Amino acid sequence: MSKNRSKFDDDIDFFEYFEATIDAKWKIVAITFLAVLVGVSFTLVKANSFKVSTPIHPPGQSVLVKYKSVNDFLKDEGLYFDGILNPLGYKLDSTTIFDAFVVEFNDYDEMIEVLSKNNYVNKAVKDLDMVEKQRALAHFAKQFELTPPSKKVKYWRLQFEWHDDYEGRSLLNDAIQLTLIKVRSNVENDLYALAKAHDLHNSFRLEANREELITMTKSQLNKDKKRVNFLIAQSAIAKELGLAENTDYAKAGGGTASKEPTSRSNISLNFTPGLSQKIFVPYYLRDNVSSDNPYYLRGYKAIDKELQLIKNRSQDELLVNAEGNIDIMDRIIPLENDVTPSQLINTAKYIEDSSSQDWVEYNLEVAESIAQKKPLLYIALSILIGGMLGIIFVLISYTIRKRKGIA
Repeated sequence: MSKNRSKFDDDIDFFEYFEATIDAKWKIVAITFLAVLVGVSFTLVKANSFKVSTPIHPPGQSVLVKYKSVNDFLKDEGLYFDGILNPLGYKLDSTTIFDAFVVEFNDYDEMIEVLSKNNYVNKAVKDLDMVEKQRALAHFAKQFELTPPSKKVKYWRLQFEWHDDYEGRSLLNDAIQLTLIKVRSNVENDLYALAKAHDLHNSFRLEANREELITMTKSQLNKDKKRVNFLIAQSAIAKELGLAENTDYAKAGGGTASKEPTSRSNISLNFTPGLSQKIFVPYYLRDNVSSDNPYYLRGYKAIDKELQLIKNRSQDELLVNAEGNIDIMDRIIPLENDVTPSQLINTAKYIEDSSSQDWVEYNLEVAESIAQKKPLLYIALSILIGGMLGIIFVLISYTIRKRKGIA
């Protein structure tokens, strides 16, 4: 019987608990009021912040039309970037500039530089050591973001959360301008580096061609020396034989002389009736002398004239006569007169003097701003939580009293 009664007493009577709640309503109101006071205090203590967001775009083509000549020049010189044909090239268009801006902004260097001059930030980090200060500055900088497009958002967006809406916009704008200046500087440096690389490439090619020219010139000098030695010997032979000139040799292309077998070291001469004698020819000239038309038959006047012409050759004439030198000079002259490096330097200077403020498009004045501090929401949550805590407290108190009464 007692067991049944205990089981009956443990059953929950919701109406009984509802009456207990109504009877203790002022306790619930008091607890709710205390919760509201805590919520209001939190609202007053908590610093307000604003989340600001605005789209940012690459510049329009009309902005970069002034750099069209730069791209045209790069195309003409074979230096224009092409992902397949010329991956090491360069180009200056809206996509390239915006990509460079994104990379530069996301390193936070410019944002940190701007924040390091802000009074609010300086007060927050003034008691920190150097390492902690840099970490704190990086933390502040990361509150200013550049987010890429997504499935929900088509465009790149600038966004930040800061305690002061207008101060945050000013800080972000200053960082953007510093970033654009750095991007412009990087473009200048790229063009200077491209000019230097092109000039260095030309220098290597010039040096190689000039070395080849020197080698061929030396080879021609050696050939001329050999020719001079040959002509001196042939002239001596002609003078020994009294051959001043021989028109028959010129007309016949090598002579009317009768042919007589000769040895390697001696040549038989029967070009004049009644004249027959052996002439010694040095071994180094034997390949230049034919038994059919020995060179000395030209006569020493013609041979001496040729000697004089060879000895009186100028350096330019020597270069022209050297075999293959014309082709080398045709390669050297364009390299010496290549204006590409100077044009690239002039382009870099032109960009240096131009403004980069419109290299990206954004408008912080019309940016969407949402206050993160919401006092009404905090008070409503305080009332809800306070009421729930009050009810729970009353029910638990009633249950404890009830059990003690049964006991």
